[in-house]
Amino acid sequence: MQPDIPGCFQVKIRQSIKYKLFIILMAVTSVPIIIFGIVAFQLSSTRTEHDFIVYKHRIIQQISKNIDEYIRSLQRQSLVVYTNPEDVLRVLMTPKDRIDNGYLQAYNRLDIFFKSMLQSNEKMYSMYLVSLNGEIVYYIDRDHSFLNFNTVENEAWFAETIAKRGTSLLQGPHQNHFLGTGADKWRTIISVSRTILNINANDNQPVGVLVLDQDVRKFNDILANMETEEEELIAVVGRSGELIYSNTPLAASYDMHKLTAAGSDGGRWIDTFNGQQMLLTQFTSSDTGWKVVSLVPLAVIDSKSAYLKNLLVTLLLVMIALTLLISILFTKIVSNPLKKLAFSFGKFQRGDFTTALQVRGEDEFAQIAKTFNKMVVNLRELIEQKYEMTILFQQAELKALQNQINPHFLYNTLASIKAVIHKKDTDSASLMIGLLSDMFRYNLRDHRHLVKFSDELTYTRRYLDIQHFRFGDKYEVEYDLDENIFSCGILRLTLQPIIENSLIHGLEPLKDKGRLTIGAKMLNDRLLVYISDNGVGIAKDRLQEIHRLLEATPDIQPGEVLSKVGLTNVHARIKQYFGAPYGLGIFSTPGVGTTVKIMMPIHQPDWSEAT
Repeated sequence: MQPDIPGCFQVKIRQSIKYKLFIILMAVTSVPIIIFGIVAFQLSSTRTEHDFIVYKHRIIQQISKNIDEYIRSLQRQSLVVYTNPEDVLRVLMTPKDRIDNGYLQAYNRLDIFFKSMLQSNEKMYSMYLVSLNGEIVYYIDRDHSFLNFNTVENEAWFAETIAKRGTSLLQGPHQNHFLGTGADKWRTIISVSRTILNINANDNQPVGVLVLDQDVRKFNDILANMETEEEELIAVVGRSGELIYSNTPLAASYDMHKLTAAGSDGGRWIDTFNGQQMLLTQFTSSDTGWKVVSLVPLAVIDSKSAYLKNLLVTLLLVMIALTLLISILFTKIVSNPLKKLAFSFGKFQRGDFTTALQVRGEDEFAQIAKTFNKMVVNLRELIEQKYEMTILFQQAELKALQNQINPHFLYNTLASIKAVIHKKDTDSASLMIGLLSDMFRYNLRDHRHLVKFSDELTYTRRYLDIQHFRFGDKYEVEYDLDENIFSCGILRLTLQPIIENSLIHGLEPLKDKGRLTIGAKMLNDRLLVYISDNGVGIAKDRLQEIHRLLEATPDIQPGEVLSKVGLTNVHARIKQYFGAPYGLGIFSTPGVGTTVKIMMPIHQPDWSEAT
């Protein structure tokens, strides 16, 4: 009976972390590698094609610019006749029956001038002058041809050039058959013709035409320094779809309209030419309207991606093989210490606190082994650390509650200073700022939570001095203090927030003069501090809400309004510092007044050591 191989493998996977790790490692490494390879190939292929298209567009754009520069060069040189107008006009305007020595001298000078022009521009093939009756009165080319010229009077370009009255005319590829005998050997050229005007006359009437010819084969020079593909076709097509130039002979099956009509400048499109898929790009010259078209077989682009594809496949295979070997090694490195750790934990679970792991190296497994070996010994220390952390947390919370008062107090004090400044009482404002500075110096001079009652009372009196500038004689302050309590400890910023509530919510709304009483005395082992006012009091439902807040959690709840911060903050800090039995009690009767009682244990530390 053959064993159930898949079933055995599933059992091993469930029971052994070694196989789970192996499968997980192979999955988390091989799958991303394969996905990365596929995505990288797709992106690289797309990027390669995009870069190739952009590059081809730049090439044909540069070719078009070079052609435009060729044409502009001819157009500029057609103006040079005006640098020697006397001789040009003499040759054009002298009838054959009136040729004299002056004419011959002018002709010779003009011949030298045109020969120098021809030599200075290697792209130019020939130039000639035509009189108004269509007779060629001067001709020169690079082959030094001697021809019998026919009249050009009936040539369409001649009449069109005359009509332009000095503006150049560009003629697409053609042959000058009017040059007479030997026309079968004339090459295909492009021409720039320009009317010559009689600048010596007031009416600037035409006297003839200058024609400059360029051999179309000179376009090969444009491609000489351009990098083109081996099977790429570069064609220059005129406005009417006529072929001006191509770097290779075009087959009869090429549809010139199809070649230039599709797509737009800088775009790409694919079409079939001679049964072959071709990538087409084109650029249209704004000067001549001619289009430069590039056709590249798609197989050329695919061949550029083939090398990248083969390289990626090879790298993927190598990386997967390495992943397989590394996964096997890694599972052994991880599973062996885990087996030992599981065995030791089993003994520990059964109550054997003497078990220990052998520590080797400094890696994470060694750290786990060290931690396990110390776990029993450190149980008590961990409990103590947890207790200490609880105390530190309470201290930090106490400090946060104390700090909640400062912004609230500062806001109200600055508002009082602002009111004095608005009255332009700078002396009072200066005194208030000095008092405020002393108060902050007291609050910031050290980090003690517990301070002398006398220091807290001095701080409170400075606060009342500041409030005096705000309220004036609206209230009076009475003190009912047991002298024995001045050295007792009290939480910093305990009195001021409660007094602030009494002033703002109790005495300020009062129409008559108010009275504020601050008292403190010892009751057995407790310190009782009370603050009373004869203000407007607190409504019954409002008082019940405040009692509910004080009886709830001692934390300041998010979203509480500022008027609650003073009471709840002081109450929470006292409970945090001294314990649950201590805190605030609030008693109020509407129209009679409010009393806040503060109960704390008596603390009389050695203040010299605390300082």
